[in-house]
Amino acid sequence: MPIPRALAAAGLLAAAAYFGGLVAEARWLLVATKGIPIAVLIVGVLRGPKTPYARRIAAGLALALVGDMILMVHTEAAFLAGLVVNLLAHLVYIAAFLGTTRRPALALLVPYLVWTVPLFLFLQPKLGGMAAPVAAYTAAITAMMWRAGACVGHSPHTRAAQWSAALGAVGFALCDSVLAWHRFHTHLAWASYVIMSCYWLGQWGIARSAYLTPRTTRTLATGAELS
Repeated sequence: MPIPRALAAAGLLAAAAYFGGLVAEARWLLVATKGIPIAVLIVGVLRGPKTPYARRIAAGLALALVGDMILMVHTEAAFLAGLVVNLLAHLVYIAAFLGTTRRPALALLVPYLVWTVPLFLFLQPKLGGMAAPVAAYTAAITAMMWRAGACVGHSPHTRAAQWSAALGAVGFALCDSVLAWHRFHTHLAWASYVIMSCYWLGQWGIARSAYLTPRTTRTLATGAELS
């Protein structure tokens, strides 16, 4: 990605410092470093190809950054607010993926539903008043993975960009699945390490897909222009 080396190094150091903060239980360090890796990715996307796809991906990253920082406040109200902002991020990502292909690919939706629906139903008895928001979020992240996967082999982007987005979407969803299990079912001592690793790698994959998109104008089979 077109990120200056010094800035990329700052992002990696911030991620390492965040994990150090987890080990040391230094909350101030967690708050200070958590958003930096995503901010670096936003810079990388904005320095890349100037396409509607890239602009939507940058907007989704920005929303995810805001939502993630809200989640640092450990209250029910903050969790709901963070959930809503991250849901908006998924909707923006969906818009980006739909901008490259609108093929139905309904069969591709099945494995994602097999993942997310049973998990939601299993956790539902413990969700209480959060059941409806979590259901909406589950639908959004399922749709986001589906539309990212639908782009593979069927969009004007490079094959590397298609797979980067698809795998990044899965990483994002895996992060949220572990988070949901950890919060609503069983406390996992290692959860924070897995959650943030999957989250940052997932967002990196999605961001990288914006950099790998073609710079030239392409026309979709539907007749809509990519850029």
